[in-house]
Amino acid sequence: MSFIFDRNFDTEADAQRRGEQVKAGAIYTRAEFDAAVSAARTEGFEAGLTQGRDEASNAAQQNTSARQASAIEAVAPALQALFADADHHHAVLESQMVGFALSVLRQVAPATGAALAEQEALQEARGVVRMALGAAELKLRFAPEVTESSAAEIHRVARQSGFGGRIEIKPDPALATGDVRAEWDHGVMTYSFNDICERILGALESSKASIDAAIGQDQAGE
Repeated sequence: MSFIFDRNFDTEADAQRRGEQVKAGAIYTRAEFDAAVSAARTEGFEAGLTQGRDEASNAAQQNTSARQASAIEAVAPALQALFADADHHHAVLESQMVGFALSVLRQVAPATGAALAEQEALQEARGVVRMALGAAELKLRFAPEVTESSAAEIHRVARQSGFGGRIEIKPDPALATGDVRAEWDHGVMTYSFNDICERILGALESSKASIDAAIGQDQAGE
């Protein structure tokens, strides 16, 4: 059997002449030595493999990040243009929708107003009777053509609601069908169905004008 060891025979001979006991160091067999060398080589190989794998992974990540950054930089202008174009188309569509609503309302408003105005004003007057409960006097003014029919309904609601004050209902030539004015001890109320319709139409027209102006500015900027 072959042994691997490290001995200095001159030093041992001198020690023996001096009568000193020679101590031998650790002795390994060839198989143990070869196994140790093989283990060291394996450990070194695995360490190098791990390091190489980590370095390759880091390089790949950096390369991927660089490609993604380049792609974003290349796509960003196209996305900005796409979003701007989408906003423009949305504004155009919104303008068309508001314009359509305005057109329809202008056509149906006269007939709708004639059909709803009187009842809407009377509904407001009913609410006034309930708000004025406890008042000594309630004065109501309607358009001349609807005063008689409105008066009958107001007196009916007053009886049902328990209104115990004096009710005065008179026509006012300055009011149109759909208008009503009310006064009581501590309150006043003015309602006009036609004014409400006009305000709605005005708001839509203003909105369409603003949208069209914004579209015009965008087109001028292009």
